[in-house]
Amino acid sequence: YLVSADGTMLYHPTADKIGQSVENTVIKGVVSELAAGKKPQDAVVEYDYKGDVKYAGYALTSNNMIVVITADKSEIVSPLIRYMLGIAAGTLVLSVIIGYIMSIFICRPIQQMTQIIGKTSQLDFTPTENGGQLRKRRDETGLMARAVHDMRANLRKMVQDINTASSDITTNVDSL
Repeated sequence: YLVSADGTMLYHPTADKIGQSVENTVIKGVVSELAAGKKPQDAVVEYDYKGDVKYAGYALTSNNMIVVITADKSEIVSPLIRYMLGIAAGTLVLSVIIGYIMSIFICRPIQQMTQIIGKTSQLDFTPTENGGQLRKRRDETGLMARAVHDMRANLRKMVQDINTASSDITTNVDSL
């Protein structure tokens, strides 16, 4: 609505209020400041009108008329809360999806390493298809893969040495 410098409503959506004195206590304070020769700053304020909490934004025109825009707090806050809840729900869903993808990224190489270690425990030293890829990684999984690869190579050599020694012993026994 539009209020003159003397506090008369020049325009209001409710036609009965046009020509009446302004009822809003905040705007009455602005009219009082204008009457005292002060020019108040434009502002947005919260006030109580007949038990309802409202917001009013006001600005002064060049000829000291006051343009006022009002809204109930519930009209502003309810959509805002729904919007914030929607953002929170979307963020939660996105976080769960990202967490799931990250867990796959972290767990898959560990599962592959577990399979390689399991084969090693069964004294199966045959190369695996994932071993080379795991050794190329630059993270902790890559460090573990390289260490397991070295261990498997050492065990393979040890088994070969034992087989060679066993053959030599068998050959010597046969010679005797």
